[in-house]
This record gives sequence, structure tokens and C-alpha cells, in this order.
Amino acid sequence: MQFVKDQRITDSHHKRSAFIYVRQSSSKQVKQNTESQKFQLSLRERAISLGWSMPVVIDDDLGISAAGYAERPGFQKLLTQITMKQVGIIFCVDASRLSRNSKDWAQLFELWCWAPLLRQPPRNTRYEPDDAPPGSVTDISG
Repeated sequence: MQFVKDQRITDSHHKRSAFIYVRQSSSKQVKQNTESQKFQLSLRERAISLGWSMPVVIDDDLGISAAGYAERPGFQKLLTQITMKQVGIIFCVDASRLSRNSKDWAQLFELWCWAPLLRQPPRNTRYEPDDAPPGSVTDISG
């Protein structure tokens, strides 16, 4: 298989796992909007094309909103893996899949400083803040 080259991805990122975070906000969306779920799951192929052989899919939060302070076991699992420095890159459709509240964003960005990682959206939209932690690349869209 031919891998896509991305100069931002280093050996240190590849030594860690790629994580695909999949979430839809309600059980109705999970049942009726299957295309969204298929699209989110297709990010696994993107991870493979960038050199990760066994991306980890976290879909525990299907049907759980990221608004407010709902208990989201998948998001907590992702935070745990970041803390354990197991995450090299996070794939998700857009930033709202990860969180829609400040508390979760603050927690995620704090952990980003501990374990520099990449977040890669499927689009070419890029946002790289000047004050990002060394070794991290944040591509936030949505």
C-alpha cells in the first residue's frame, strides 16, 4: 500500500496510535442518518493511508450529545489514552464531534500539552495557532 506523505506527521506520531472518534448527538440520528456514521467511520481509511496500520475507532458515544455535561464514555476513553501518551493523531469529522462545551475543550487542550498529537479533519481546512504546544498540530474546522 502506498502511503500519503504529510510532513507534519513524524515518527513520534506513528509510534502512537491513530484514534477515530465517531459521535452522533441522538439515537434518532444514529438510526436515521447512517450516511454520517459511515462517513465518520471512513476516517479509518484515511488513517491507514497516512501510515497507521491499526487505527482505534471510538464509537461509544453514538447517540450522546456533546452539549452540556453528558457522560460520554468514549470521550473519557480518548482523554485517558491521551494522558497515557498512546495517541498520535485524532481523526474526527469536525470539532463539534469532540465537544461543544468549554469544560471538555479545556481538558482536551490541557492534555494536548502533555502528549503532542495531531488532529486531522478530512478537509483541507487548517488552523495552526502560534501558541500550540511544541510538536502538536491542531487542524480545527467546524
